Amino acid sequence: MYFEACKSILYSDTQIPDIFIDEYLPTMDGDCVKVYLYCLFLNKYNKQAAVKDISKKLLIDLEKVKQALTYLSGIGLISTNEKGTSIIIADLKEKEINKLYTLKTTSSVEDATSNFDRNKARNNTLSAINNKFFQGLMSPSWYNEIDYWYNRYRFDDDVMYTLFKYCYDNNALSRNYVQAVADSWGKRGIKNFFELEQYFEEQEKFKGLKGKIVKKLKLNRSLTEYESDMVEKWLNQYKYDIDILEIALEKTTSKTSPNLKYIDSIVTSWFSAGLKTKDEILHYMRTNNFRELQDRIMKKLKRTSLLTEFEVKYIEKWVTQFKYGVEVIELALEKTAGKPYAVFRYIDCVLSDWFKNGLKSTQEILAYDNTRRSTVKQAVGASAIPQHGNYEQRKYDDQYYDNLYENSNT
Repeated sequence: MYFEACKSILYSDTQIPDIFIDEYLPTMDGDCVKVYLYCLFLNKYNKQAAVKDISKKLLIDLEKVKQALTYLSGIGLISTNEKGTSIIIADLKEKEINKLYTLKTTSSVEDATSNFDRNKARNNTLSAINNKFFQGLMSPSWYNEIDYWYNRYRFDDDVMYTLFKYCYDNNALSRNYVQAVADSWGKRGIKNFFELEQYFEEQEKFKGLKGKIVKKLKLNRSLTEYESDMVEKWLNQYKYDIDILEIALEKTTSKTSPNLKYIDSIVTSWFSAGLKTKDEILHYMRTNNFRELQDRIMKKLKRTSLLTEFEVKYIEKWVTQFKYGVEVIELALEKTAGKPYAVFRYIDCVLSDWFKNGLKSTQEILAYDNTRRSTVKQAVGASAIPQHGNYEQRKYDDQYYDNLYENSNT
């Protein structure tokens, strides 16, 4: 004889393993959970159901049900028979026991003593992780993962505890995320807490620099992974600190649409030149800029002979004392256009006037010159009105205004 249960569905229950709730539920979407629970329900009553029947019963699109079944099969919650006609629900308890069980027949006295001392401290760490981050309900499979990370990455106990704290604080205590962080730390050679603190300090600098770059370039987005790799290269490979990288950022001021590639070309040129400190880079920039400026001035003035020592001192004054860059000095050079000859005294007169009036940028200088020119024209126009039959007209050309400009600064 055999026995049959005649219990009504009203009084029956479908059991769900705690392993499912702890290990699988956090990473599953709603449709997958519904399909899995319904499979448990059908399995308990040994019922048959086609995929379209499950779709209609759960009010889920047919394609989504198929995707859910594929996902459940992929993570080992269900499987199918050889013919593909039956769905087999995995025994999660047996599955976990098989993962945890490892046969070991012998162990030396030395190994046993060493393992005992090490495991005593490790057990304290595991207990702290369990109580702090899992409310004392950490799944057995976590112990297996932690043991694997201990052996693979050689983390000490403080680093292992901090690993879970870091993920917990970032609201990402999933197995995949913890594994990714552990792998990242392992690749950087982090084993003890001192090395981990150094890494955190570097990450703070990295984060701060990325924020400055986004603000300086006026980006309305975060840096891409490619751009972040560039910034990390400057910090970790080139060993440049924020003070040095801010010099590169300042060089974007005169550019209309600077980007990370432009900054990378500057920083890489410094590294290729063997420059390591801020002072070395500033000296390198002054030397290169000074040479470039001399070449531009000679070309603008159509000079074939070398600059005299007296003329070089003029340029040094404009760069070191006035702090004027190439763009500003070229504005002064433009005033020499059309002149039969241009002397450094004239250029110095123009730059000295701008400096005396506190003008720094090209925009300020252009506005100042426009106002000055307009004022001079008005004054000259009023004095040129003919009086008492004197109808002689004066000629007010560029040379006349240049003379006024020069004489106003003597």
